[in-house]
Amino acid sequence: MVLPEIRVSPVIQKEWGWPLALAVFLGGLGGGLFLLSELLYLHRGMVLGIISMCLSVVFLVLDLGQRPRFWRVFFKPRTSWLSRGAIFLTGAVVFGILYVAPSYISGLPWKAGTALEYIMGLIAGIFAFLVILYTGFLLSASRFIPIWNTLFLPIQFAIYAFLGGIDAIFIIEALGWISVDVEIFAPIAAALLIATLVLLGIYLAIMFSTRMGAKEGASLLMRGKLSPLFIWGVFVVGLVIPIVIDLLIIFLFPNLATIIPRTLLGISATLTLIGSFLYRFTLLKAGVYYPRI
Repeated sequence: MVLPEIRVSPVIQKEWGWPLALAVFLGGLGGGLFLLSELLYLHRGMVLGIISMCLSVVFLVLDLGQRPRFWRVFFKPRTSWLSRGAIFLTGAVVFGILYVAPSYISGLPWKAGTALEYIMGLIAGIFAFLVILYTGFLLSASRFIPIWNTLFLPIQFAIYAFLGGIDAIFIIEALGWISVDVEIFAPIAAALLIATLVLLGIYLAIMFSTRMGAKEGASLLMRGKLSPLFIWGVFVVGLVIPIVIDLLIIFLFPNLATIIPRTLLGISATLTLIGSFLYRFTLLKAGVYYPRI
């Protein structure tokens, strides 16, 4: 007796959408901005990083199915990256607030220069770094969605997070909210952009040549309904144009402290952040899997 051939059609996941894309984007951006601002001792940068991570928690809650019971997400850290992410975000926000509080509230026991303040800052920085890591591992831990199930994602998301932190500094510096030597970061930003472009190319090449599910997801990004957002939004607007702008700034403006390069850096940073969010969003929408029979 010959059994009939069973063909299973690929399915696009619909559980995670734009709220999670925003949660992951804002979490990585906030973690990167907080860490860099902490290293440079930029209080406004740290505060904006904390706000970004707070917003990440909000969108994480919005993406959960049973919102009144969102607190349950904290109790599965051994098995769930969503749970770990909620814990990391909460820790980064709480200890981040405690670390910057002495700059705005007098009389606190962990005032600037004390060992307690150093401990607060160290713990906040560790949690912020863990937030950066979780944003990539949240997707890569999904074994049944091949386009996500790769170590490329944690690497790419980490690079995007630090790049986002630099971009945020460029923007708030261009707005005059902080004072920082952008000459240090312009070449770093250009190098990270180029590295991201190369890694994305390698990642897509691997996805097209690997198992079922990954190929279909990559096709959605490069040839299907997601291709306009991915090609024009992620690649052109988010990577190619910022690379061109950053390289022109580096080679044409020896003094980056003048208004023109600072404004151009702010524009380049804004475009990169748009592309960074669209990368998360399109990647979530390209989550193709083959259901079990």
